[in-house]
Amino acid sequence: PPTQRMIAAGFNKFKNPNLKEAYAFFTNGGTFDGAHDAAADVSACRKVYEGILAWQAKQANQPLNLDE
Repeated sequence: PPTQRMIAAGFNKFKNPNLKEAYAFFTNGGTFDGAHDAAADVSACRKVYEGILAWQAKQANQPLNLDE
């Protein structure tokens, strides 16, 4: 969804999250340092990916197995 700042500017369409926003969502408000550093970005992407998998497992009422 659009942010408050976007709404104030008249932009009310869907917005894909950036990595920082997705990371915060899937880690319950967590933040990560080192944005635009390859290792930090890969680590953040992995946590977002694992968060997506956990969300999908929860929606399907199945346990999450990250060893697959």
